[in-house]
Amino acid sequence: MRKDSGYALLLVLAAIVVIGLLVPPLMSAVLSSAEQNERLAEEHQLERASEAGVVYVRNFSENLQEELSAERDERLDEGEEPEDIFTDLFADIEGVFTGGEMFRDKTFLPDQSFTEANNLENHVDVTDVSANSEQTAVTVSYVSRGEKEDAESVHEREDEYPFYLFAAGDDEDNGNGDLAECEELEESGTHPGVDCVLEGDFSFAGEYKFTGQSELTINGDASFEDLTIRGDNVQVTVAGSLTAENLDINAGRLDFFGEEEDFDVVNIQLRGNGEIFINGEAYNP
Repeated sequence: MRKDSGYALLLVLAAIVVIGLLVPPLMSAVLSSAEQNERLAEEHQLERASEAGVVYVRNFSENLQEELSAERDERLDEGEEPEDIFTDLFADIEGVFTGGEMFRDKTFLPDQSFTEANNLENHVDVTDVSANSEQTAVTVSYVSRGEKEDAESVHEREDEYPFYLFAAGDDEDNGNGDLAECEELEESGTHPGVDCVLEGDFSFAGEYKFTGQSELTINGDASFEDLTIRGDNVQVTVAGSLTAENLDINAGRLDFFGEEEDFDVVNIQLRGNGEIFINGEAYNP
């Protein structure tokens, strides 16, 4: 009987030792997993806060664009020169975004708090306000930062918003825009590294496929037979009218700024992370 009791005692002691060896690693793994989940949740919250800043800038800018357009039209009706109007509107945009000034009833608020959502905050830093060479558009570049009290990191997103104040002029010689700034677009086909801004109206025959790191902006009307946008870092922006027989977007983005009725695309194929935005609003065909 004593012999059996001795064995039982040894088994109990062995079990205690084994449990003692296993518990710390298990607890460490559990705590590590919990910390990782907490970090991921925090990063997601910060990302959402930075996205909220982008949405705010877009909504504010769209409303400001309406006010600027109304001011432009009033002054044009009074006979003022477009150059003078553009100079003043550029100063107004710069004052609103960098000087805390008010345009009519519009005041830009770069700091937003979400106290009901775990003390999240958003800060928008305007990095640049610039005009294009034709003095028809002004682009506001900014960084939206999501922050949280006592958080170890912040989430930043760079973005920009273009204000189109006047229509881009046409090339009087041939009725089409000048491709001197982007000569590779004289030929159809695949274009993996386009990075240019075109001023005027353009008509592209054949299939044009933009891939890689391509960024193309057309400040005017654009007409395509077949337009393909493929790649996470590919963005095509059109300010004017857009007509196309076929539009295929796969993991890329098309931004259209103009009257919605001037967005005339017959066949649209939207796949993967492909996105279309019309005047800053997501478009689902």
